[in-house]
Amino acid sequence: EAPTNPGLPPPPEGMTAFVQFGSPRQQKALDLLRKEAVKAHSSAVAQLADELAAQKEGPFDQVVNAIQKMIFRLQHEQKEEDDHKNWCDLELSKTNASISDKEDKLEELSIKIEAHTGSAASLQEDITKANEMVATIDMHMGEATEIREIGKKENEISVKDAQDAQTALSNAISVLKDFYKGSGGMQKAAYELVQAPVTLPDTPSTWDSSYTKVADPAAQPDGIVTVLEKVSADFAQMESDTNAQEASDQAAYDED
Repeated sequence: EAPTNPGLPPPPEGMTAFVQFGSPRQQKALDLLRKEAVKAHSSAVAQLADELAAQKEGPFDQVVNAIQKMIFRLQHEQKEEDDHKNWCDLELSKTNASISDKEDKLEELSIKIEAHTGSAASLQEDITKANEMVATIDMHMGEATEIREIGKKENEISVKDAQDAQTALSNAISVLKDFYKGSGGMQKAAYELVQAPVTLPDTPSTWDSSYTKVADPAAQPDGIVTVLEKVSADFAQMESDTNAQEASDQAAYDED
């Protein structure tokens, strides 16, 4: 009769896998799965090890099936991780390219800002100088206008005085000529000879007689009529010169 061998003690709670896997190879496979689960921090591998440890019979078929499921699940996870990594790499590449482009544009804009800032400062300086020049011109124009108005008034007065003097002298010359021609002191024109001549006394012994000339009133250079006519011509020349000066002063003012 065969000897009765003692049986194995019941496994402790949570350690069913060690009972089910009596073979060292099976136990080694289970230990390998558990180590890989810890090493890879994979809950899927740990779950597979637990499922294998919980099997009561036919472990090899179920191990193969479980391993295939695990492989499919790991491949799916790997694919998702790869897809996510590829997406991250693409987005990172786009971000880096965008950052590089933005940095180039920022540098370009900084250069433009610096250039425009310098240009704005230069323009501001030009504006300040222009404003100062305008103020100077305004002051100059004010002075020039005041001088022009004074000059114009003086010229108007000079022209009027010259015209009044010429009128007065013309009237005086006319009166003197009539007087001298009437008294025989000046030769009459042909159209004036129809008048009766003045009869002079033999001796100017009475004050009641008409004027008898002492000198020719038109004689050069001391004749009174000649002197008045020269003075009138001088006033006429003054009027002409004053008008010319007024025109010249106005033209210079307008040009300025």
